[in-house]
Amino acid sequence: MAFRLPNLPFAGDALAPHMSAETLEFHHGKHHAAYVKKTNEMIEGKQGLSGASLTDVVRSAGSRARQNCSTTARSCGTTASSGSASRPRTARGRAAGSGR
Repeated sequence: MAFRLPNLPFAGDALAPHMSAETLEFHHGKHHAAYVKKTNEMIEGKQGLSGASLTDVVRSAGSRARQNCSTTARSCGTTASSGSASRPRTARGRAAGSGR
């Protein structure tokens, strides 16, 4: 069973003046819809994920990510030669909290 984008339980202009109907349509109708589409593409043909709940799909993805991290530190945002491989990296490549 594929995931589907649910209809909003309110009118598109219900959030005005804080959010325009156009902004809401873009966010829900395009941005959120893309997440649903990509999730369906990701689980298509994957054993054990057809008909799974979203929680199970996310857990499965997290499990695979942790397995990949154990084999290649660079794919997880760290470098083994940095001396601080256990700390997450900032956008500039510094270890978070290093103060440098």
